[in-house]
Amino acid sequence: MDPISALHTKDVEKLIEFYLEQADRQLIGKKPNYKKFNDRFEKLQPFEKQQFVLDKRIIENRKQDHIRGETIERPTFDFEKRDIRPKYFRTVNEIYQEAGQFAKTYPRLIRVETIGQSERMRQHKINPSLADGHDIKMLRLGRRRTHGAEKPKILFIGGIHAREITNPEFLMRWTRELLEKYGKDPQATWFLDNYEILVVPMMNPDGHEVVESGYMGVDGGWIWQRKNHPHYIDRLLDNETDENRNHKPGWGTYGVVMNPLSDIYPGEAAESESETKALDHVFATETNLKFFVDWHSYSQLVLYQPSNEKDVVPPVDAEDFRIYGASVAQQNGYTPQPGWQLYPTSGTTDSCSYYKYHVPSLTIETGKSFHMTYDEFQSEWAVVRPTMDYLVKTFTRWRDVSEFSPKIEKVKLDHKKGQIVAKVTNPETISQVEYVLDPDSVEPGHGIQLTKSDGKTYTADVSYLLDGFYGMPVTGIEDGVLVYVRAQDEITKEWGAPTAQWLIKPVHKTTTSVRLPSRVSQFNQAPWLSRLQDTK
Repeated sequence: MDPISALHTKDVEKLIEFYLEQADRQLIGKKPNYKKFNDRFEKLQPFEKQQFVLDKRIIENRKQDHIRGETIERPTFDFEKRDIRPKYFRTVNEIYQEAGQFAKTYPRLIRVETIGQSERMRQHKINPSLADGHDIKMLRLGRRRTHGAEKPKILFIGGIHAREITNPEFLMRWTRELLEKYGKDPQATWFLDNYEILVVPMMNPDGHEVVESGYMGVDGGWIWQRKNHPHYIDRLLDNETDENRNHKPGWGTYGVVMNPLSDIYPGEAAESESETKALDHVFATETNLKFFVDWHSYSQLVLYQPSNEKDVVPPVDAEDFRIYGASVAQQNGYTPQPGWQLYPTSGTTDSCSYYKYHVPSLTIETGKSFHMTYDEFQSEWAVVRPTMDYLVKTFTRWRDVSEFSPKIEKVKLDHKKGQIVAKVTNPETISQVEYVLDPDSVEPGHGIQLTKSDGKTYTADVSYLLDGFYGMPVTGIEDGVLVYVRAQDEITKEWGAPTAQWLIKPVHKTTTSVRLPSRVSQFNQAPWLSRLQDTK
């Protein structure tokens, strides 16, 4: 009989029990002895090593997860019912199909690009007899400019750990809402007109496929898959890698286990994985990239200040990271803390972004479990969506906002009085409120001030804009005109995130109108704008 097909030898059985003992030690807060495990593993015969690896998923299913001090109780699934996915969860192909439909429906607003291939696909190209992998897709959101300066960019990624299944769906839902609301909702229109938002919903599509197979009861599937999922080529050991430990700089130094069986195995070398190279290429080639956010699950945390561990010299921007992290956490009620406070790590995406490419970054941990129920998903979405909006509102001026920055509750236009009306939170702490036509090119404090009328309300006369100064047909602008209102705190002198509102709403295509190349550039060139600024 083939020894691999035979029953476990005693040495393999003992090693399995020892491996489980180390997992139990981790559960009670003691340090696992992986060095001893490695030593015993190396003493096995080749066929015994292979038997151990083939049964890895059985072993892992017997382990209890120990994530951030909590024990996860795995749900018991009746696989005879087959597909037991949560209602919000979709396959790789389903998500990619929706992305393709976005590009067909909104060609002015989104492009779907391939930024690289999974490690499994790379192996398939070398040996076509192996099962294929997946492309890694990036959604490039933003109305295309035919002239003018390059837009500031922000990059969101999700799904780098396959079992964290909600974040690809959060990113896709947010993308869908922006596209559907463009030209109707002032915030969505602001974002897509003024910025490029880069979204990689699934950094680990092969791992995601393992999870979806696990949900559907397909042989080889596993809903707790974390790492990527390459083929085992000429190796006895499982060679799956944690993509969020595979980056430069700092690879392999902290918070990793140099054992391929570990969930935090960083790979054979820095940037050894195709998925890692794909993301690194984005960092290297996307000019004017201003901010990066990696979406994970779970713990409801905003992790700032990329660092390996607390005794490493913090980045020079440590205080700015702390302040901005707290302001982001204010949007969702999460806990802000430096990344090393959760646990020491190295080779992570946020460290790569900041230390290698000097792009500031955050990691946000959503939810309270890897696999939320549909109701939990809906509840979490209610805080994730405004967080994503806030990040886009502030990423170009992330150093200038804090948890104390004032918030504009609501902005509306009173056409009868020809006024902008804004309501603020905590009016007793407000120093001033202003409006601008472009929040990025006009520095805070250089806009047109609103006057406090009563309580929380501030107003400003804009009738001359509505009527058209010097006879300009303002009401004929087809794409509409946005106005942005922001407030300053009296004590800290910090400015809060702007809130957008229509000054002139878009005109329907059936209405005779003057089509202009850009709402912002046209207003910047208008003669009445310079006159208006002179009268401030």
